[in-house]
Amino acid sequence: AEFVDEQVLPEAGGKPVRLWTSTLRRTKDTARHIRGLVPREWRNLDEIYAGSCDGLTYSEIEQMFPEEAKRRKANKLAYRYPRGESYLDLMARVHSAILEMEASKDPIVIVAHQAVLRVIVSYWAGYERTDVPKISMPLNTVLKLEPRTFGTEETTFRLLDASDTSAHQKTVKVEQLNNSERQQEFRLQDLSMFEVDDVLPTRGSMKGVESVGNLTQILEGDCSPGSAGPVPVPETKDGESFNPLPQHVPGVSFCSNLPEYSVDNPILLDVAPKDAKFGTTQDKFVIAMVGVPGRGKGHIARRLSQYIEFFHSVPTRVFYLEKYMREAFKCSYTHSPEFYNPRNAANQKLLDECYAKAMAELKAWLQEDAGCRLAFFNGFNIERSRRAWVCDQLDQLPQKPCLLFLETILTEPDLLFQLARGMKELAPGCADVSYDTIIDDLRSIESVVGDTNESFDVHNPLDDRAPWVQIYNFHKFTLAHVNGYLLCHVVSYVLNTHPGRHVFYLSRHGQSEYNRLGKIGGDSGLTEAGEAYAVKLKDFATSKICRDQSGRPIPARLWTSTLRRTQQTARHIPCTTVTTRRDDGQELEWVQMRPRKWKNLDEIYAGECDGMTYEQIKAEHPDEFARRARNKLAYRYPRGESYLDVIHRLHTIVLEMERVREPLLIVCHQAILRVLIAYWKGLNRREALDVSMPLNTVVQLDCNSYYCQESRFH
Repeated sequence: AEFVDEQVLPEAGGKPVRLWTSTLRRTKDTARHIRGLVPREWRNLDEIYAGSCDGLTYSEIEQMFPEEAKRRKANKLAYRYPRGESYLDLMARVHSAILEMEASKDPIVIVAHQAVLRVIVSYWAGYERTDVPKISMPLNTVLKLEPRTFGTEETTFRLLDASDTSAHQKTVKVEQLNNSERQQEFRLQDLSMFEVDDVLPTRGSMKGVESVGNLTQILEGDCSPGSAGPVPVPETKDGESFNPLPQHVPGVSFCSNLPEYSVDNPILLDVAPKDAKFGTTQDKFVIAMVGVPGRGKGHIARRLSQYIEFFHSVPTRVFYLEKYMREAFKCSYTHSPEFYNPRNAANQKLLDECYAKAMAELKAWLQEDAGCRLAFFNGFNIERSRRAWVCDQLDQLPQKPCLLFLETILTEPDLLFQLARGMKELAPGCADVSYDTIIDDLRSIESVVGDTNESFDVHNPLDDRAPWVQIYNFHKFTLAHVNGYLLCHVVSYVLNTHPGRHVFYLSRHGQSEYNRLGKIGGDSGLTEAGEAYAVKLKDFATSKICRDQSGRPIPARLWTSTLRRTQQTARHIPCTTVTTRRDDGQELEWVQMRPRKWKNLDEIYAGECDGMTYEQIKAEHPDEFARRARNKLAYRYPRGESYLDVIHRLHTIVLEMERVREPLLIVCHQAILRVLIAYWKGLNRREALDVSMPLNTVVQLDCNSYYCQESRFH
């Protein structure tokens, strides 16, 4: 606290200073004396989670779990504690904090933990990943990082001698080291030099904790030659648990309304629930759509809402202005140009009332829960005065939300016709209106609103109040003032989406040797039955996927996992060359069905249960079998993956699927296809587990702006 008062605040020169801590008590206790700064608690900054090695010293781990100690020593970067985390897991969750640091223009004071600070220092200092576990980050020391264009300047302040354990009884000494001393103090070191008796910052007592592999052997059976039984769990002299102050499991929620996220293994924070107590953030977000009707605003809002909720577990809701217009104008069809005429005072008054009602409901929904929420304000917002009104309304909330404007501009007739066809088929109130009328009205609205349609302009200071993205014909983009972890994901999605029709064909591999034996995982080849399916799939692909309704060849894509059974299933599909045209009219030679192998599409990894049958797992690891039965979504196989881990790695695949415009055949695995089908059909994560995906079946998904239709071919 004295260091911040005497060093940080004067150097800031009146600029705001941010204070970040983890959610663990020791960091909050360390920062509580700092005056004038409101701390932001980040679960992303919690210490690396040691899982079943909960509360032990490294010496005790070497004694009780020698195999685990050897694994960790062999590869400290990738080693994952049983039911815990690895340094690579830690990097994944510190990523969002790094992005926030990149975006911040203010000094930041971070009070966190050794492993977390190693990751942060490594990133800013430009070290290799393999150096991360070797960086010395001692107690009683502040490291100041000043990133420059050509490097990062580091300065070390030693606030307390290492031998002093009673800081509150004496004056704190601030000692600034010179460069040579700093390099000596923060050189890359071997962890064994200072970890001999460090106590791990972990979760709870080992009593009653069942595991597999070496931990099972130690806890439930002989742990060493000549042993009479399990090594006794350390206890205090009063007989209490050796770890009475446990660390919370990263990403796990014990809220009664979120039972599917209550497990004893970590959940990657990207896919963890963003509830108020256990989530990664409590920020509120609003995305306000901008543009005249029929320009794809609703398409973006619907698809983006599903993407953010499914992959980032942020509750979302779309507030459609047209819903309130149908009530106010007492008309199901809301695209009559006169409704938007700025010279029609009566209609403008009704429009103002609709905006007010939609905004009131949006504000009420944002405040219903203390956790993170994302609302879409799907109005027109084409006037600068209207956008200023949106900003003013949101500024009135006790917790001001992060606001982003998304503007869509269409000048290409084909895109307008495409969107109009979708509106004619499925948009509310459009079924009884002719296609030609819809097209004429959409064109007329733009001329009716005239000069009141004020697009964003990077040179206009009136457009600097909030970040914005301008989408021009879905292939040109302008961004201004956009930063932050979630909004960067929003922009990443927008850069890949398009309003056209998506057609996907999803198939499991043919029957494999492990399928025939009832084993899970592995990398076995196809049986005779599997080979027969591969031949059938080739015929299906060449006759249905690679040709249009008139029988003419069309470009098509083929993706597989990297596992042998999927590549064998797809190997008979021919890779012919067809001639097609790009958007600019230029001819292009397209290699039909050229296979692309994706590691992201590999089957869920069963870890130590790989190659076993479910009956074997139940017999040999009954506790693991019971854990999986209780919570199939979040359960992580020992040294393996959970469905939530799979969802996390399929995020990249979905962005690529959003981008492609050709028919796409994906040959992969049951768990993977369950997640993909659930996402495109608008199901939630829990429902993904129940999606039927049998062998010898192709699922066709036909998706547009309003629906995803499923067909099955056996």
